[in-house]
Amino acid sequence: MKNVVGALFYLLVALPGYGYLYKDKDVYTLRKWNPERQRYRYWVGFCDFHDKTHKANFAQRRKIEELLPQRARDTFHVQVEDLSSPNDEGRLGCGSFYINSSVGILAGLASFCKEHGVPVQNVEYRYCRVVALGPVINNIAADPFLFPSTKRMMISHLMQEIEQTYSELMLSNDNPLFKNLLSQKFQEIAENMKKMDLMRYQNKSIADYLSAFSSPMQRLDIVKNLLTFDGVLIGFKLVDGVIKVPDKDMIVAFAGGTHIAEEYALLQRIDGWEPIKMGTHPLERAASVSQDIAAPAVGYGIKPAPVSIELLEHYLKN
Repeated sequence: MKNVVGALFYLLVALPGYGYLYKDKDVYTLRKWNPERQRYRYWVGFCDFHDKTHKANFAQRRKIEELLPQRARDTFHVQVEDLSSPNDEGRLGCGSFYINSSVGILAGLASFCKEHGVPVQNVEYRYCRVVALGPVINNIAADPFLFPSTKRMMISHLMQEIEQTYSELMLSNDNPLFKNLLSQKFQEIAENMKKMDLMRYQNKSIADYLSAFSSPMQRLDIVKNLLTFDGVLIGFKLVDGVIKVPDKDMIVAFAGGTHIAEEYALLQRIDGWEPIKMGTHPLERAASVSQDIAAPAVGYGIKPAPVSIELLEHYLKN
């Protein structure tokens, strides 16, 4: 019988599970001219903020579930970062462990879309480290060897997730700029893995690694770094997904704010999308254009305002 590991943390890392859609530039919006159809395509990115206690969670999720199945399937595409559903490669969890979460704005959203015939891409791939580190982050002072998933998951499992995702992206996309930028970012990730001494510990368990490199007083920083240091690959997976659906007139992405900002910047730089100008619709506003991968300016402990139901409905219906 499979061990069940809940999505046990929020606010600390850019991983989905719990949260609500917040107002960072309201939402991110882009468009791209389709010469064959003689009309614009649109991309809208909703940022997830990880606070399971916020009252906006239920209302926003209910509205999403109400509106998504109403869209025309042939011209609509959803992207989501969802650890509680299988990803596009069919992976869910790691070994005999999986994430069991049904609470929050993103939890199970990919499965909901599939059950209701809504075209969806689930870009998540970090299952092994979440099942291994979730119990630790919720019990930061405890001995890591107390948790079965932390004791049984190896550092090599974490490295394989990263390397496999990079290889899949390099094989699936022929855009030279995409490949060049991805290669540069992966070199940075590889350098970080070297600095973190992951190669030397690849045949050790994650519990062994945490015991060797951290004490309860400073373990949280180590765990947060292990969870997020390769997060830019999520941004590239999102962009790759957009490039693969040139026939879709509307693409809506639900992911952590950092990844939405990455997708927003990369789509402009790689695939020729442009920000929607102020005044296109009274509910839309201009967003700054960056040639670099950017992150929203939301600090730890600061809760941004949730996106209004009116704004959410506007983008999902139009």
